[in-house]
Amino acid sequence: MPLSAALKVTLTDVAFTLALVAYVLLVALSLKHMYSKLLARGHSESLAAYISRKTMHIVAAGIPTLLVPYLFSTPIAPSIAALGLAGLLYHKHRSNRLMHWFQVRENMYEVNFALAWSASILALWMVTGDMLVSILPALFISIGDGVTGLVRMLCLRKRAKHWLGNIAMMVATLPLGAALAGAPGAIAAIIASLAEKFELKPIDDNILISVASVVTLAVLYP
Repeated sequence: MPLSAALKVTLTDVAFTLALVAYVLLVALSLKHMYSKLLARGHSESLAAYISRKTMHIVAAGIPTLLVPYLFSTPIAPSIAALGLAGLLYHKHRSNRLMHWFQVRENMYEVNFALAWSASILALWMVTGDMLVSILPALFISIGDGVTGLVRMLCLRKRAKHWLGNIAMMVATLPLGAALAGAPGAIAAIIASLAEKFELKPIDDNILISVASVVTLAVLYP
């Protein structure tokens, strides 16, 4: 495909991008109600924010990610939108006006998430040219990591790295990887699930999962 054609953004792409951005913002705002309910049930502010963030991973990011190959001609427009959301979230930190129901002062992992989502889809698409394969790393950090966090919270009642979460992530991501990319996708899901266990600050697991799965798919996918 010529570069000019690959970089083309259609009006349809723009329309769907605006619709998905509106959806993401609506989900983000609606989670404030869930956060308040969690506080009312006796959960700490940090744990309530953590649950909200992981729910946002699945609902606000996972669902749009699944739609990307079917709504867009290229991932250019949604990738740019994700960068814009990363900029908004970063500005909230810098201006000390956090959306406290899912943002915390201690880290900017939600910013890393948006950056990793954007970069992974774009990079893998440029290598493979396949939109379905290209969304896998983004699915791993949205649905996979979201499930991981919620399972750990339900079982441990705190934010902590535990292999139980990695097993849950593998259960969630293996079918996705196999369905969208066959054996290379399944292998990438396993590697991503193992990578989630590690956090090399200031690099968080969103970055590690994305890099590990992008490299795996770039090497193994035909």
